[in-house]
Amino acid sequence: MAAHVKAVTEEVRRLVAATYTVIEQTGSTDVSLRAILSAAGCSNQAFYRHFSSKDDLLLALLSAGQRRLADEMRERMGRSDSPAERVAAWVRCVLEQAVDERTALRTRPFIAGLGRLEARFPDELRQSRDLLVSVLAETLPDSAERHGDAYATYDLAFGAMQRHLLARTTPSENEIDILIRYAQRALGTTSVAPEPAAS
Repeated sequence: MAAHVKAVTEEVRRLVAATYTVIEQTGSTDVSLRAILSAAGCSNQAFYRHFSSKDDLLLALLSAGQRRLADEMRERMGRSDSPAERVAAWVRCVLEQAVDERTALRTRPFIAGLGRLEARFPDELRQSRDLLVSVLAETLPDSAERHGDAYATYDLAFGAMQRHLLARTTPSENEIDILIRYAQRALGTTSVAPEPAAS
């Protein structure tokens, strides 16, 4: 049984790695299943053991990326007891998706193809958004009342990140600092000096 589980896990790992490779090479999520299978060295049968369609695979990658981002947010926000500093860490985590070159290369095609995935999987993508919003809202004073403000902050920060990814630009430290201060005021936290950039 252990050998079978290991083989299944290896198939999924190869499919995921191959999908990222093809997406990075083409700059698009509109890639052929044939190209993914060729890069993975897998058969159609192997693919359909794990995913019902190519879009199902893309959704799995996008959701996994959002969970990793949520984990990174929690880890960095957990370094401070100050609500303002936690807001700064959350905003910075979002904008860094457009700062780090490798992350931007992987994320940009998903942003460009987000409309199609949103049309097919609205509930799943809403759950991904809810996850990231909850990471922010749960650290705020009166978090139940602040949930709507946390959603507005999500729209602001992710809108800026997506704009930069699609334009292939990088947010400046000044822009990030402005967004942080705006979010801190909107969320009712005490404004402090923004979290320094990660080295």
